[in-house]
Amino acid sequence: MFKLSYTKLVFGSFLVYILFALTPQKSFGDTSPEKIQIGKSKSRALWTKANVKVGTKTPAVILIPGSGPNGPEEMMPAKLTEDGKPHSLFQQISEPFVGQNFNVLALGKPGIEFFSRWDDKGWFDLKALFYDQNLYKKTSWSALIDNLAAGIAFLKKQPTVDSNRIYILGHSEGTQIASDYAKRDSSIAGYILLGYSGQNIKKILEWQMVQRPMDHFIETDIDPKGRGYVTKADAKSWPSPILLDDAEFVWPWKENSDQLSHADIEKYLRESTKIDSILQKCKDSAFYGAVCDRSDFYSETANINAPIYIFTGKLDLQTPVSEAIALKDACDKAGKKDCYLNIIPDVGHGFSAPRGPRRHPLADLTVGPVNDKTISELNILASKLKESSSR
Repeated sequence: MFKLSYTKLVFGSFLVYILFALTPQKSFGDTSPEKIQIGKSKSRALWTKANVKVGTKTPAVILIPGSGPNGPEEMMPAKLTEDGKPHSLFQQISEPFVGQNFNVLALGKPGIEFFSRWDDKGWFDLKALFYDQNLYKKTSWSALIDNLAAGIAFLKKQPTVDSNRIYILGHSEGTQIASDYAKRDSSIAGYILLGYSGQNIKKILEWQMVQRPMDHFIETDIDPKGRGYVTKADAKSWPSPILLDDAEFVWPWKENSDQLSHADIEKYLRESTKIDSILQKCKDSAFYGAVCDRSDFYSETANINAPIYIFTGKLDLQTPVSEAIALKDACDKAGKKDCYLNIIPDVGHGFSAPRGPRRHPLADLTVGPVNDKTISELNILASKLKESSSR
């Protein structure tokens, strides 16, 4: 996924993962969302107002997307999904909350237009992706936090919203935006974190591009006995080129040798992905510069003065399950009782299973559609939050 390909350049060269939204759909559940604009940047958003009697107020949830140029749909192209069809993550994730009569606001990033179409290769059509491309390019990390603040301000003004029961749901990069926002607003009722990472962007990128192929391909499939090297006979069942999360891997065999050490392969990965150059771009970028190599912040998230609901896929290889466990450990260390971890089996970062028939967690990685188990767990959470708000 981290080769500098068309996909990579469009959706951010140094991003944790590209959480596009999934299929364009006309409605969340049985309620059609309204297309609106939020804040000074006029960020696109999809607003689903709770269907209640005049004067009645219910909880609200605001959805914050992951890395890359995501609109409020968080669209996922067919090429990256388990079933080979385009899907909208935020449509699916919204449905359990709409079903419990929450007010739901799905918020896109500044500069990104409502989704309208794919190009002839099945990726986002750049001519339709932006309403203001320069605004998107100039957006900083703090601007995304401001964008979330504008969304919260909108919700607090709505007559159907219980302003004491506003929840933030972040996915991937959106979990970090949510965690940082908590420092400025103590009124949020709870945080729902899907695909959380408490590491900085630099560490995540280096792991994804260099260490992840070692941990989840070389050491698991090619050299499971831990000899520390790979032979041509070992690699016979995995001929080059191999796509590992959209990154092309080619065996770097040396002349007159049928053996590669793990160190040889790791050196190849560093050179072929140009990781050092990418990490420097991360530090220099207007968007990630302030957070590229900041300190890990599990303890900061754990100290949020509101309930935290962590969801992660057991097979997540963008923000691995160890990140969610580290946050839960930080909660336990801080004595935080209202911190809940839900590890969904057999799914990855988009809460979907690897693509069949092989279903390799890395080589067949998918991002969507959200599986039934995850939807069921979100339904349980939405019901619980709705019940607690009515007491």
